[in-house]
Amino acid sequence: MISVILYEDELADSGVSLLTVKVRVMPTCWFLLLRFWFRVDGVLMRLRDTRMHCIFKDDHQQPEASHHHA
Repeated sequence: MISVILYEDELADSGVSLLTVKVRVMPTCWFLLLRFWFRVDGVLMRLRDTRMHCIFKDDHQQPEASHHHA
């Protein structure tokens, strides 16, 4: 699995904003997790995940996506 930080900011020392992507490729499919994590110290925290999954069948891709909030 490959993990890459796409964006990171410390919000002027008031919190953290972070965007990462993780990718895993296998012979029959691939998975992707895009995660946005946002925290303002003492105020709020948000996490948004976007997951994509694609199965290779007969040279036809069937992508699926879902979003989660916490």
